[in-house]
Amino acid sequence: MKKALAFRGLYKLFTASQKTKEEIGWASKTINKKKFKIGKYKFAYERRDKSGVMGRFGGGWQYKLGIDIGGSTVILNLLVATLRIDHEKDKEGLK
Repeated sequence: MKKALAFRGLYKLFTASQKTKEEIGWASKTINKKKFKIGKYKFAYERRDKSGVMGRFGGGWQYKLGIDIGGSTVILNLLVATLRIDHEKDKEGLK
């Protein structure tokens, strides 16, 4: 089902006029983006529009809920938005 939706979106993208292609867009547009820093932690909040052919999160996905953890970064996926938390490293490494 999701593959069919993705192919339908690609078909619309490649068969549309130039003006429509610009309106459809390949990736979703950011509705709201905020960044701030508290101590050694950087926070980035981003909410995306669902108008993109590939969905909010790529691959046709409109909603995503979960946690991604790697190195000094944690990403919280909040259905229609993401909150990214980065820990800045000291010159000697994490402390």
